[in-house]
Amino acid sequence: MRKFEPRSRAVVEESRTEPQRHEEKEDIEDVRFITCMIFFKRVYPQISQIAQMRDNLRLSSKPTKKANLR
Repeated sequence: MRKFEPRSRAVVEESRTEPQRHEEKEDIEDVRFITCMIFFKRVYPQISQIAQMRDNLRLSSKPTKKANLR
């Protein structure tokens, strides 16, 4: 029985055609785009909510004498 020898990465790179490489690049870009969309859907609303709470606290706190001098 012949021993299995994995082909080196360079040989695999050479065996792929240019369109395949381009498609893989597009797939990576799609994944990045989807990741960004998930971030903005899930995380961004929470960040803006925290910012809103911070602004409300800032408005509700009484200004000090130092703040009035500015």
